[in-house]
Amino acid sequence: PNNDADLEARLDQLCKAIRAVWASTWFSASRAYFRSAPQSVEEERMGIVIQEVVGRRHGVRFYPDIAGVGQSRNYYPLPGQAPEDGVVLMAAGLGHSVVSGGPVFRFSPEHPKNTQTWHTAAEQVQASQSRVRVLSMTRRVDFDAGCESNLAWIDLREAEADGTLRAAASVYLPGDDMIRDDLSRPGPRVITFNNILRWDAFPLAQALSATLKRLKRAMAGDVEIEFAVDLGDWGKRVRRGQPRQAPRLVLLQARHMASQYHGESVIDLDSVGDGRLICRSGTSLGDGLIEGVRDVV
Repeated sequence: PNNDADLEARLDQLCKAIRAVWASTWFSASRAYFRSAPQSVEEERMGIVIQEVVGRRHGVRFYPDIAGVGQSRNYYPLPGQAPEDGVVLMAAGLGHSVVSGGPVFRFSPEHPKNTQTWHTAAEQVQASQSRVRVLSMTRRVDFDAGCESNLAWIDLREAEADGTLRAAASVYLPGDDMIRDDLSRPGPRVITFNNILRWDAFPLAQALSATLKRLKRAMAGDVEIEFAVDLGDWGKRVRRGQPRQAPRLVLLQARHMASQYHGESVIDLDSVGDGRLICRSGTSLGDGLIEGVRDVV
């Protein structure tokens, strides 16, 4: 949180954080990523980037309104979508809840209104994010306890009280098995991002699509980004004469998608003749290349 009253203590915490990030290259997950990349972990020359956390303080916690991950290639597109349309996974609060594999909202930035993957509204509620990841401003920083030691969970009721669910949440009406995009109604809250994706409150999907396309061209390959959104004063009443703060999309990180190093990006399946095919499927999901296969049983 960088809020210790002693500046020397803040500097010491920063140095410990840098050492912890450096040491993380030896985590099993990090080494697995390097095995899919063209260089080895022993050849890595790490540089440390110190970034200001996107978001605002709400009492004893700090977090952005929205955070997520975008990829320029979607291996599991819905009907009517193409792999090249990309995919975004996002959640309310810190992006840690996205990268750690928690419940997230998934959509294609080229088709933001085509997100229906549930048969009933009750199923969507069941699959929805129910907690928000935040940075605690009061917990003691404990580097021995891991990177989650000063993160906390809050429920949707607390996040709504903070005013951070204005664009993210809708209301479930159990009696009708319907979801309404009106937080003035009583009922369980469900994360739908309908105000952004369905009603175009601000062009987040279009901005993410343009960002992914531009980075894909610049980096000459499929890319993955991490981003955060600060809603600013969107949806709030602002006194007359007071300047308004518009929503902003902040790009936190961009890197090549690790899967492209497996070689599927250079396979043109349309050029493979029928005589070279072992089996064909029009409904399989994902593709890739495995070297050295000698027998198929």
